[in-house]
Amino acid sequence: MAEYIKAHALEIAERRRAMRRRPPRFFAVGHTWALDLTFVVNAQGFTFAMLGILDHGSRRLLCLKQLPRKCTLTLLGHLLLTMARCGVPAVIRTDNESMFASTLWRLVLAALGVCHRRSRPGCPWQNGRIERLFGTLKPLLRAIKPNSVMALKAALAEFSWFYNHVRVHQNLKGLTPMEAWHGRTLADVQRAHTHGTGRWVPALEEHLTGHYVRCW
Repeated sequence: MAEYIKAHALEIAERRRAMRRRPPRFFAVGHTWALDLTFVVNAQGFTFAMLGILDHGSRRLLCLKQLPRKCTLTLLGHLLLTMARCGVPAVIRTDNESMFASTLWRLVLAALGVCHRRSRPGCPWQNGRIERLFGTLKPLLRAIKPNSVMALKAALAEFSWFYNHVRVHQNLKGLTPMEAWHGRTLADVQRAHTHGTGRWVPALEEHLTGHYVRCW
């Protein structure tokens, strides 16, 4: 195998580049949600668990919370509150942590009529949208070093607002997640620009800066 990889290194590299350039699969807004956990260490060395829920179609960050406990009941509580605000998806994607394989988790999703799809063990890219979001978030948290639970919660809320309302996405054709969630188009955004509704906004101690335009 090693000899084959060495002999076909250029072809393999080109195929990998082609895979990265390939447009992502289309998902309707609200159809599929990605859900995952990640962890951050604060300035005092304490480790905090965080839950993220992301809509595939719009890239809207539906939930980003620090968790007091990492258990099925806590996750279901946040998931149900998110559904109460944003509707019930057809599909939820997770990894294979024990909470997502529990009987309670499976029964609740089945009762709601939600299809649960789990990535294969050792294949985090199969839930790549939420993994990519965490890849954006965690370096920012390391830079600002929140020194308490309250500071971390405030940073997560600030990041969520900026990510949803200000940060544009290439795969949304230059829209923000909230614009895509509400069915807006680039023409709507351009009309809002012409009426002078935009302004530059910083976030997370100015580690993030962008132009915010409300067009709904």
